[in-house]
Amino acid sequence: MADDCVLRELREDDRPFVAKSWLESFAGSHDAGPIPMHLYRPVYRAAIAWLIGRSDSKTIVACSAENDSLILGWSCGGNTSRHGKVLHYVFVKSWYRRRGIATSLIAALGLAPAEPFIYTYRTPLWRELRNSRSWGRGKWNPLAARFRTEDPYVPSVPDLPDQANPGR
Repeated sequence: MADDCVLRELREDDRPFVAKSWLESFAGSHDAGPIPMHLYRPVYRAAIAWLIGRSDSKTIVACSAENDSLILGWSCGGNTSRHGKVLHYVFVKSWYRRRGIATSLIAALGLAPAEPFIYTYRTPLWRELRNSRSWGRGKWNPLAARFRTEDPYVPSVPDLPDQANPGR
């Protein structure tokens, strides 16, 4: 990793940047699914807040060594009881890529290149890492992010009417 970069835990004032960069970088992905764009932001904003706030998840931030408010990238993941080691997302600003920052962010979550782990989001940056020899042990499983009885997901968007059962 570059000498002018340090890693630290997520702070409350980092959350808007993490959410915005996650939303914007994933919006153009084919893996964002069939969610219509008018629902994309509210649905994924709630999912991101839930993943960042989970008790089995942590978010690591890479920032400038001179100014810890200048965020260069971040990673979110952890060790789940059901699936073991999980990487939810990794993001590095484009002009800081290929400097080892993403690798350091992933390692700071406790993921080792030689050990298997699950990743729940396929991002353009993850595709680059997956193709490298050092991080080829990851397996994609988006469901690893969904099921956890200890922290039930409560969406912040209104429920849609059940078309199969009108009036419910």
